[in-house]
Amino acid sequence: MRGMGIHLVSADVEEWFGGAVAAALDEELARRGLPPQLPPAASVASFAPFEEKVMPPMGTFGALCREVLAPEEAAGLLDWTELVPVPFDGVIELPVPSTYGDRAVVFSAHRLLPLAERLAAVLELPEDLRRSGFRTMGVSS
Repeated sequence: MRGMGIHLVSADVEEWFGGAVAAALDEELARRGLPPQLPPAASVASFAPFEEKVMPPMGTFGALCREVLAPEEAAGLLDWTELVPVPFDGVIELPVPSTYGDRAVVFSAHRLLPLAERLAAVLELPEDLRRSGFRTMGVSS
């Protein structure tokens, strides 16, 4: 789809942990024998909010993902609505609506980071840009 892309927005701790998606995710993690997600430590929660918008044509970005990544990796990278800092395999589909659709599809940031790093290497993004610690709109700017 033209005009579609990745849009990352940080969630307020109270908003996230008081929401239906977080509750449903904790239920699914428990069903899988995994520990529940935990609120970040106070020092982590004090960071400035993060928002990053990348708006390439999704067809081009999707083609890059399918060229570089295995099919299940590309699906994980392209199909999530919620990205959480909790390690688990695959995607978790939840029977609750997300902000972006009628169902929430959760992906682990622990699994996304290596995929994004592989894409960055293929695109030959400068190492100093990839490791600079830019916040908010720094990458796009």
